[in-house]
Amino acid sequence: MRFGDLKIPTKLMAVFAVMLATIACMGATLFANNLTFHHSVDRMNQSYAAVEAANAAAFRLTRQENSLRGFLLSGDDYYVKRLEEAHKPKFLAALETLHGLAGSDSAAQDRVKAIETAYAAYRAAAIEPGEQLGVDPATRPQAVELVRHDGVADKAVEPVEDAIQAVVDTAKTSWRWNPRPRPRRCGNRAWPC
Repeated sequence: MRFGDLKIPTKLMAVFAVMLATIACMGATLFANNLTFHHSVDRMNQSYAAVEAANAAAFRLTRQENSLRGFLLSGDDYYVKRLEEAHKPKFLAALETLHGLAGSDSAAQDRVKAIETAYAAYRAAAIEPGEQLGVDPATRPQAVELVRHDGVADKAVEPVEDAIQAVVDTAKTSWRWNPRPRPRRCGNRAWPC
């Protein structure tokens, strides 16, 4: 029996069944593409948030360095207060944001812990001795030696900066677009040579 031999109601039912099957396939495809798109958007938003938090941490680290230098230059306790009450808490808040963004990803948590460990070493090597030695004008030159170019502070802050940069670099890897390779063109031909 051919399609042309079927009765009209049977033909209509067959055509509508094919249309419904096509619509269902298109709907399933659109749904899958939408899920993939939203997953990609969520991943990008998380990586942007991680870069933003890492940049905030780097900025607050720089502000701490500047406050320490300002204190050693002027002897004014205002700079120590800014370092301890403004810049350090905001730095630590940025690290907490990074911890939250890392979630259950152990590699991301390890990168944030590396920042915390390096920061603790930096505080112990440069900030705390600088604050203690900078109070007394007699020992201030020793504190200034800590923050000179290639001094203890410079060497101690590098691991913190490197650990922050590792978070940024890792987050930025999800920004790269990896298109499928296209075949080479040979003149006007579209097939590979």
